[in-house]
Amino acid sequence: MSDDDDELLFSEQQEEEILEQRDVWKVMIVDDESSVHDVTKLALQEFSYAGKKLEFIHAFSAQTAKHAMTAHPDIAVILLDVVMENEQAGLELVKYIRDEQQNRFVRIILRTGQPGQAPERQVILDYDVDDYKEKTELTANKLFTTLVTALRTYQDMMTINRNRLGLKKIIDATPSLFKFQSIEKFISGLLEQILSILNLDCNAFYCHTCEVINKESDDNLDKHIIAAGTGYYEDKVNKYVKEVVDESLLARLRLAYQTNQTLYFDDECVINLRHANNYESIVYLKGAAHLDEIDKQLIETFCANVAIAYDNLFLNQEMIHTEKKLIELLHSATEKDATEKEQHLTQITEYLQLLCKKYGLNEQSSGLQSFSFGKTPKL
Repeated sequence: MSDDDDELLFSEQQEEEILEQRDVWKVMIVDDESSVHDVTKLALQEFSYAGKKLEFIHAFSAQTAKHAMTAHPDIAVILLDVVMENEQAGLELVKYIRDEQQNRFVRIILRTGQPGQAPERQVILDYDVDDYKEKTELTANKLFTTLVTALRTYQDMMTINRNRLGLKKIIDATPSLFKFQSIEKFISGLLEQILSILNLDCNAFYCHTCEVINKESDDNLDKHIIAAGTGYYEDKVNKYVKEVVDESLLARLRLAYQTNQTLYFDDECVINLRHANNYESIVYLKGAAHLDEIDKQLIETFCANVAIAYDNLFLNQEMIHTEKKLIELLHSATEKDATEKEQHLTQITEYLQLLCKKYGLNEQSSGLQSFSFGKTPKL
């Protein structure tokens, strides 16, 4: 456009191909005039926000828009005409999206060529919309700023929602935190939460060894198994890391493992965690190029908390294993050959003394003072 920043948008027509790009903002234009669709696309053809272009979805009636919302629940912004099939078609669509579809995330910008049909103040008060514009006032600059504001709000709402979902997973996992099958769910929730807070790409995983490591070995990384993952790694759980990642990423993971440091490579972050019980784990985050020092401290705090959770888990498992071992020894002692009776009676006495001591019983109350070879304890 000549003097295009101030030229009215609804004065030109031009066809344009819909963007075919994976990371895009979906914008739906709902208007019964084809010229409105054409000029809007023309004005926004170079638009980009947060590194993403626009993908346009077109609806020429409120009814068509309803079907489009069902097919594309991830639409970020709707540019909606008020008057279409009838004078209230646009407003009825707003109520349908908010009340029936329960979609609170999509941002709705009303545009009208007949402002008298729906007074601006009343519409803003009565309907959950972000803005109300007359078509005659929409210049390229105003459309640009309106869309950026709407997308920023949408992005913030989606971040909050992802954070909420991550917290929900953590809350759901907390009652059974010490059960091994729930620790992966716990960590998965933490992964989603930190990705949301830091606005990172969705490719991340948490891996750990399934056995006590040999500290002198340089090949411990080969024993790491993915315990939780998001994005590309979501369906890689329970697989060995070396079977999932390529050689270049494996080399970066190995470097972090060998140096026992948090390392940043372009847009990647690799954190190696050494646990008190000689188990190890690694956190890998994709999309960490923009992180500042506060973000990096948050990452390390997150990983330290996860390490504590694992340490507590393994400590609990070790206690359970010790108790089972003690019971097995007692059972084994009672089944020994009679020729070894005295020796095993002594062992049983010692075990019982330990148990009594643990539960605060003295010999008199337990009857152990009369437990000797050839005698029956007085219980």
